Amino acid sequence: MKTVIKTVMMPQSKNESATMNDVVNDNRIEHSIVNCIFECVEIQIKNLKYMSYIKVYVHYVWSTKNRFPFLNDSIRSQLFAHIRENAKTKNIYIDFINGYTDHVHVLVSLNDDLSIGRIAQLIKGESSHWINQLQLTTSKFEWQDEYLAIGVGDDKLNIVRNYIARQVEHHSKVTFEEEYNKFIERYGFEIVKKSI
Repeated sequence: MKTVIKTVMMPQSKNESATMNDVVNDNRIEHSIVNCIFECVEIQIKNLKYMSYIKVYVHYVWSTKNRFPFLNDSIRSQLFAHIRENAKTKNIYIDFINGYTDHVHVLVSLNDDLSIGRIAQLIKGESSHWINQLQLTTSKFEWQDEYLAIGVGDDKLNIVRNYIARQVEHHSKVTFEEEYNKFIERYGFEIVKKSI
């Protein structure tokens, strides 16, 4: 915090018209300003005591546009490292990230100032821009607009981390479309889709 020091000049000659009342009034104003500053600082310190404690994990899944297999091994490793680093600058905590040639799984710990939708938008938008800027793909790269976001309880965190870690092995047996449809069915998104 900056310290503000105000110097009050007393009259040097008869031509200067400052009176003792002016000095007293000036000191009252200065005193009011200092009190205001201390009150503001006190409020900020009190607010620091009331932090929000949030522990909510969300498992995101999204695919490349039209599920095109853009993400070869080389691109994936660069992309996931970049997404993780960029997320930090936006106050997004990525617990785990992995994927396959046509999609990504991201486990995120939510904070109190970004919504589920905003997190998806920030990660997807910036990462597709980054891929195109570096020309990592032979044609224009885009993510599919839609995504899945599923809440994860404490007791399931390690299961989800393990599932995300084993994506390459998993997709040697199951296509992304099959995986996606299982998610839709398991979490009741089918009902939502029918009602839209």
